[in-house]
Amino acid sequence: MKPIPTKKPPREMATLRQAQKALRESEARYRELFERAGDAIFVSDADGKIVEVNRLGCASLGYTREELLQMFVWQLNPKKWSPEKVRAVIQKLKPGQPETFESEHQRKDGTRFPVEIRVGNFEVNGRRLNLDLVRDITERKRAAQALREANKVLEQRVAERTAELKRALEEIEGLHAQLEMENRYLREEVKMTFGDIVGESPALRKVLQQIEIVAPTEASVLILGETGTGKELLARAIHERSMRRERPLIKVNCSAVPRELFESEFFGHVKGAFTGALKDRLGRFQMADGGTFFLDEIGEIPLELQSKLLRILQEGQFERLGDDRTRQVDVRIIAATNRNLQQEIEAARFRQDLYYRLSVFPITVPPLRERSEDIPMLTQHFIERTCARLNCPPVRITATQVQQLQRYHWPGNIRELQNVIERAVILARGGVLQFDHVLPSHLTTMTRPRAAEKNSPTPAVIIREEKWRERERENIIAALKQTDGKIYGAGGAAELLGIKPTTLAYRMKALSIQKCD
Repeated sequence: MKPIPTKKPPREMATLRQAQKALRESEARYRELFERAGDAIFVSDADGKIVEVNRLGCASLGYTREELLQMFVWQLNPKKWSPEKVRAVIQKLKPGQPETFESEHQRKDGTRFPVEIRVGNFEVNGRRLNLDLVRDITERKRAAQALREANKVLEQRVAERTAELKRALEEIEGLHAQLEMENRYLREEVKMTFGDIVGESPALRKVLQQIEIVAPTEASVLILGETGTGKELLARAIHERSMRRERPLIKVNCSAVPRELFESEFFGHVKGAFTGALKDRLGRFQMADGGTFFLDEIGEIPLELQSKLLRILQEGQFERLGDDRTRQVDVRIIAATNRNLQQEIEAARFRQDLYYRLSVFPITVPPLRERSEDIPMLTQHFIERTCARLNCPPVRITATQVQQLQRYHWPGNIRELQNVIERAVILARGGVLQFDHVLPSHLTTMTRPRAAEKNSPTPAVIIREEKWRERERENIIAALKQTDGKIYGAGGAAELLGIKPTTLAYRMKALSIQKCD
């Protein structure tokens, strides 16, 4: 006999139906939450096979639910994931300790997009499942990229602004240095006036007339003359009578600039341009901007450097050493030399185009021996200035002594006369000037009147030029022997002769004198 099924009591049946209904409602509620989640959700088993996916997961990849349920999670990123890699990640997961990382997903059409994946695991009825919460971070990445680009633009603008401020600061520092230099030169210029050009000889008056003609123009001037004839004074006179007189007169002795520092001295340099360039330096041309630039001893510039000077004279443009920024200056050039530049050009030591650029208006300064009538005025001028400057008592000079000075050849010209007067004033101690100990002995003997002729007029002694040169050579050799060949510094031959060391070196070269002669 078959067992007769027993019916459950109505009350139990009602309870069971209620429990089933509650379960269905709970499942429906969780399914709704699952489907409406803000992130794509993928559920996979221990092998990585997708067993459940929500609507956002399907929509983000372009697959149907049925297609995804046939796939493995590594197929969502086939370029970077592999079965082994996914299994290794799954095996490392611990319950309650999800992992978060960034990766990419690949859509059905092959396009890729960045995602943030939070993966964890759980168990259902003894079955281990993996839950992947996947968030599309395309906008986040785009915003981050935009922020990086904005920061880059901002950094670039800050760098540009910093560079502008640095350049402005450099300009301010340059202007400050230029103003200091101008003030120094202007203070020096105040001391030197046209009154320092002393004399009334026809030769000097001709030079002053030329200055009056050329000074108001912008023409370049080349002053030619022997050492010590006062070429710098003439350059000052031209500047003071020009339209640039309110701007500085910048001077540079070309023979005193070392070859390796020529560009830095003339054009300036930037910090780090060469070893020892610890800060930016303003060049002489930039200091002279708007004013006058006096190039003394222009013939001493080495040939290989003359082209660089020619460029700024022609174009008014230059670059500081170590800088790629081209600068513009407006200067008037006055040059001076004691060399015969025509001979230098023929000897290929001076550029002809530079010579033409400099000698738009040449002025030749006569040597002192050709304007001996100015010696009395010059002598009195130097006596008064020396007494005031050295705080010496007043001294006297006789007409015979003036004639003695006029008969001297003065190879060092006005500078030599000034040095002779200064030494004589110091030795006179308020008495009468004596030149026996300040002029070369053989010259003072020659110029001193003989006793028998003191009461009768003394005719002028005429000596030919070659004889003067020979005596000058003998005098220099005697000074070198007395100083053991020392030219420069205290106790040197230049000091003994009362001339500049550079002047002595030039004369030694011209007269073919060696230290060992």
